[in-house]
Amino acid sequence: MHGAERCFPDRFRLAYKGHDGSVCAFPGVDIQAKLLLALGVVFILLMIATTWQTAATQRALVDDLAQQKALDTATSYFDGVNTMMLTGTMAQRDVLREKVLSHDDITETRIVRGAAIVDVFGVGNPEQRPVDELDRRALTGEQIVQSGNGPQGRYVTVLTPVVARRDFR
Repeated sequence: MHGAERCFPDRFRLAYKGHDGSVCAFPGVDIQAKLLLALGVVFILLMIATTWQTAATQRALVDDLAQQKALDTATSYFDGVNTMMLTGTMAQRDVLREKVLSHDDITETRIVRGAAIVDVFGVGNPEQRPVDELDRRALTGEQIVQSGNGPQGRYVTVLTPVVARRDFR
């Protein structure tokens, strides 16, 4: 029984059978080393799980912040255009649009005209016409916020419908 204190019962399947018939895992290694090994494995698994969870949480946070920034930028852009409408400086709206597009992280900004605006003011500039299904959905009043991956990396698309009225806020 000299080596019995270092052995597991016969039920342990992944083990080495000793000369005396006992089943030992890692023969020649004392119980303290086995316990430290088991604790080390548990610690490493917990670290991997914690790191994975933290990374997933951080990615979700970054996505939320990017969406909020896109919504804020869209609102600010329309506020600027609305101010231009009220002050009679709409002839300079392209300056504001170019200013917004000058940001490295903004690839497109447009104000798409709905049918009622087209009836009163005409079709407007080429970038003011609906070009895809997202534009058509937004013209029905649906707010769209979607994230995805493209050739240039992750992106956020925001479409915010604004109903034409005297005081839009």
